[in-house]
Amino acid sequence: MKPMVANHAIDDEKRLEKKARRLASVFYGSRWGIWMDFAETTTLHGPIHITATKGKLRVYYAIVVFFMSSMFIAHASYLFLQYLSFPVLTEIKYGNIDFTYPDVTICPNSPFTDLDFNIDPRLMNSLNSSEKFWIEKKDAISGSPRMHQKRSMLSVFYRWSSVVGKRPHQYVLECQVNKFECLDNFIITEHPTYYRCFTLRVRVKPPVPAGPTNGIRLILHRGRTNARPLLSIVEEEPAALQSVDTWDTPFQKDGFFIAFHEQDTFPSFPVQSLPNGLTLRFGQTTRISLEQTHYEAVNLTGRVCANENHAPQIELLRLDKESQSNADQTEGKLFLLLNAPSFLLRVVTSEEPHAVGDGLPGCPLRCKRRMISVHSSLQSKLVQNVDPKILISYFEMLNLKGLKRLRDSFIKQNGPSILSKDLIFLDIHPVSEMVNQIIENPGYLMTRFLSDLGGISGLYVGITMYTLAEIVDVITQFLCVYLPHVWAAAKLGVKKQLAKHPTNEDKETQLTESHTEQVFTETTSS
Repeated sequence: MKPMVANHAIDDEKRLEKKARRLASVFYGSRWGIWMDFAETTTLHGPIHITATKGKLRVYYAIVVFFMSSMFIAHASYLFLQYLSFPVLTEIKYGNIDFTYPDVTICPNSPFTDLDFNIDPRLMNSLNSSEKFWIEKKDAISGSPRMHQKRSMLSVFYRWSSVVGKRPHQYVLECQVNKFECLDNFIITEHPTYYRCFTLRVRVKPPVPAGPTNGIRLILHRGRTNARPLLSIVEEEPAALQSVDTWDTPFQKDGFFIAFHEQDTFPSFPVQSLPNGLTLRFGQTTRISLEQTHYEAVNLTGRVCANENHAPQIELLRLDKESQSNADQTEGKLFLLLNAPSFLLRVVTSEEPHAVGDGLPGCPLRCKRRMISVHSSLQSKLVQNVDPKILISYFEMLNLKGLKRLRDSFIKQNGPSILSKDLIFLDIHPVSEMVNQIIENPGYLMTRFLSDLGGISGLYVGITMYTLAEIVDVITQFLCVYLPHVWAAAKLGVKKQLAKHPTNEDKETQLTESHTEQVFTETTSS
């Protein structure tokens, strides 16, 4: 029985020894084969030289590998920082035939007349008290006292806006866009200095003809010819001229301020900063040529803009019941109007708006926008009177809307001719149907960044990337081949130790076998 156990142990020892030699051979052979494969099929020369050399030569190759790896890391860091800087490439396209008409906002220089104040004595008392207050303060403040008075009367205007506020159908006698009527396209907007403005929204698809008489034609009326304008201020004039108060001055300064701005927006104020607005005087013909530039920006970290689909409709804050409100949004602040002046707005709560303009968000700049500027303007004296009978569309519009009260219109269809000194003829047209496009594109995309990383990995002998792959391979080989080899070798060593140091039972067995063999030999010899 014992010899069979011993033979089994010897066979097991031989099997483990054979397995250990085989695993070691596979491990070292596969490692060298993988290294050589990388060296032959790629540019991985550094690590293979470190592996294949010894002594000082190995140190030399180690220095080379370290230097090239450092260069790769430095170059990759530079590319990464360049990608994070978001460079921009600007492309200019000339001659696109897609001119679109801007929105046109017309603001009266005078918000109301003295005849409006005869409606209620409280209106005149407010006007006189505010005038007295600001004239006495003229030495203590900068700017025009009349301008400060006009701003302080804002709350009075909004309280009485349904009575004294001007309306488009009272002052716009004709409106045509490319020979089509547009009298019904005005909306009322508000402004803290001009009080109430009229915004014309034009929706004409390109291409549009260019040149005079091919754009927007407006005839504006003074209103009550025997009424004296109040608080008539021209902001672009010096402060000293704004406070001149003679009987004729308000009539001479009476008119409109007109501004051109992108569709569905409201112009920026004050007017001194507007490159696309000008003042109109009664008794004049004005021809205005517009040019347009299409600008498409990139949303960058340092210059945030909203994409067109998510940008709000930027307009004025709603202060008057007839005016359009500020902006569309999904959730925002709801405001309570106290006597309706802009400086008495109070936040009530935050909720989802139920109508356009219930919220007042910050209006971001849109990534895609069109900038409008006045190319040229020509003004001349208007010498021709107008017979009301030719204003057929105007009176038809009044009849359709039921505007038959005396204060709805200041002219009669069968009345006397309208004097030229009470009219403004306005012709707005594009100087050209061509629009230049300025398009910004990201200058360094993610795909370009990854491509450059691949390029520099080849530039620096492929050391870093392939070394990382080699490390993964070493770990895999170590876990799958080398550890089983070590385990098998350890078991083999244990078996050999047991073979060199037999147990007491084995010793007794050997002694018994030896004694039996000796007795057998003696018996045979005798």
